[in-house]
Amino acid sequence: MRAMRMAGGVIAAILVLAALWGGLYAWPRSQGYYSIADLIRDWSDKSYTRSFDRSGLRADLVAAGFRMGDAVFIRIFKQENRLELWLSHDGAYRLFRSYPICRFSGKLGPKLAEGDHQAPEGFYQIARSQ
Repeated sequence: MRAMRMAGGVIAAILVLAALWGGLYAWPRSQGYYSIADLIRDWSDKSYTRSFDRSGLRADLVAAGFRMGDAVFIRIFKQENRLELWLSHDGAYRLFRSYPICRFSGKLGPKLAEGDHQAPEGFYQIARSQ
């Protein structure tokens, strides 16, 4: 009887450890995270997301000679941690705004594999329908 209780306790401990391993190690990796800490950090960042009031942006666009829907060119400098937003209303692009990049994943260099937390480098075109 005592041996059965001990065996039941060992089985329960193995099940608990398997659940912890699956929840703390395997599942985050299957979602593209390196650890449960990365997953929690990502979720906590999303909790600070706020809605965006476009009325101020529209006024800034009009003041700069642009309007909503104008062609956009985004230029990102990884090493300088800068994002530039260029707009075109008449065929020529002009710098509208420059933003600091406060956080990014990975390190300087190209994206080599899915899940490596690197930002892709290169030129991309996005159609209005996308």
